Amino acid sequence: MQAINTYGTKLYNVAFFILKDEALAEDSTQDTFKKIWLNLDRFSFKSSLYTWMYRIAYNTALTTYHKEKKHRTVDTTYDPSSVQINNIEEITLKDAIEKLPFNYRKAIIMYYFLRYSIKDISVELSVNENTIKSWLKRGRSQLKGYLDEK
Repeated sequence: MQAINTYGTKLYNVAFFILKDEALAEDSTQDTFKKIWLNLDRFSFKSSLYTWMYRIAYNTALTTYHKEKKHRTVDTTYDPSSVQINNIEEITLKDAIEKLPFNYRKAIIMYYFLRYSIKDISVELSVNENTIKSWLKRGRSQLKGYLDEK
């Protein structure tokens, strides 16, 4: 119960940023805690408990994302010209982050919100540190562009 109180919100946020759907994020978070509970004996103490839990949450959310993607149907009645964009509409930071490409979004969230170091992000995502730096720089640049548009 203490793990849910301590890490529940953080793990939910990881799922939400991947899935962009509250109900799916809640289900994914529940699945995450189920997996954590069932595999607790496999935790090897080579990393922090949160890093291990984060990885389970991340992988669970990605699995859910791919399952949902397969089940979605394309709406053939959608007409892009019928959509009117209101330039006065305010863009929040969360909205701007959600517009970022997936890799940039991961890097921004892990670095600024989850307080991972560049080295930790590199290890966690199995990507070169310079790539992480590049993703952060490009992500910040795109965020600035999105927020300046408002």
